[in-house]
Amino acid sequence: MREIVRFPADACLPSAADVLAAQGVPADRETPEPIAEALREALKLFLELAAPIGIVSEIPTAEFAEVYGGEGRNAQDSPLAGIFPKAGQLLLFAVTIGDRVGDEISRLFAAGRFDLGYLLDAVASSGTDRLAQKLQECCGGTGDSPHAGTVPDTKTGPDENALRDIDVPVRTSPFPLSPSHLGDLGVLGGSIPVSECAGRTPAGTVFLRYSPGYCGWDITGQRQLFQALRPEEIGITLRESCLMEPLKSISGVLVAARPEVHRFDNTYPFCSACTTQTCRSRIAAVEESRGTETEFYHQDTKTRR
Repeated sequence: MREIVRFPADACLPSAADVLAAQGVPADRETPEPIAEALREALKLFLELAAPIGIVSEIPTAEFAEVYGGEGRNAQDSPLAGIFPKAGQLLLFAVTIGDRVGDEISRLFAAGRFDLGYLLDAVASSGTDRLAQKLQECCGGTGDSPHAGTVPDTKTGPDENALRDIDVPVRTSPFPLSPSHLGDLGVLGGSIPVSECAGRTPAGTVFLRYSPGYCGWDITGQRQLFQALRPEEIGITLRESCLMEPLKSISGVLVAARPEVHRFDNTYPFCSACTTQTCRSRIAAVEESRGTETEFYHQDTKTRR
């Protein structure tokens, strides 16, 4: 399976609340109107300029072991090293919102519009993460499908009612994206559509994504990943520093495994340097989706979720 998937821009449009939360703004804090107005404008610009696209390619476990090994710079012990051998399916992936958003951010900063440039950058980062999450959900078959065969209109502008109040989550589509809403699928070499991944994945398994640069997988792992996936086909290239271009891109592997396989404690040596700890909420979400309780260690304090 190897497939290119194009998403409508509103499928990965983050809510205003999510953008502010990612910047460390408490949910109960009142947002000054100038910032609220700039954020509304940033959300509109995202809808106008983003061109979300992704590529996925199935890879056998033995071949992924070589990709993961990379240049031999991974942490001596890491979560993914113990997770991927137990996977029922492995999919290399890369997603991007395109380069137009990044170009506009640069233009805004050059023009002295630092407020709007900063907020558009924040929206773009949240939107790219949301895009990767959407691809993960589609591969796992967890998206709702209330309007089978219907594709959201990507040419419509943002919902003015939703954007009027910054505390209201922004939604521009009348229904959530699901595998049947992907639209404009570019199937390569007779591959199986992403929407059918759920049918090929062993029962009881869930997809979770892992990326180079996180959880002990060294950033130089991008080189082996790019050689195997070839995301240049959708416009993503790799710099000498192993950062991607466009900058608002995410790559990695989608691992289909039972929920307990994905569970790990964040007590690895590299965990203390991590400033986000997003693995905690992602593991908890996997457990909650299956109706089970998650128990893990948060650094030196045992936490149950």
